[in-house]
Amino acid sequence: MRSSVAETTARRILIVDDDEPLLRFITRGLARAGFTTLAADSGSSGIAQLRAQSFDCVLFDLYMPGVDGLDVLRFSRTLSPPPPFIVLT
Repeated sequence: MRSSVAETTARRILIVDDDEPLLRFITRGLARAGFTTLAADSGSSGIAQLRAQSFDCVLFDLYMPGVDGLDVLRFSRTLSPPPPFIVLT
């Protein structure tokens, strides 16, 4: 029997979005699919999580008040290696 990547190794995904309902929806859906997820409700919170932990992928909203998605992306480029990003907008 063949298993998916998500079943054999829990991929860690950071979701950064200031829209709480959307953040919960994405987090729950990815968790149900077998991914390990962490939610951040602001750009500054997302950067703090990126400083503290490593992730296999980051999903982020481009437009957020204060520290926005571009700031999160700029910070991530300082990491070695930088995680892949998916922009939500």
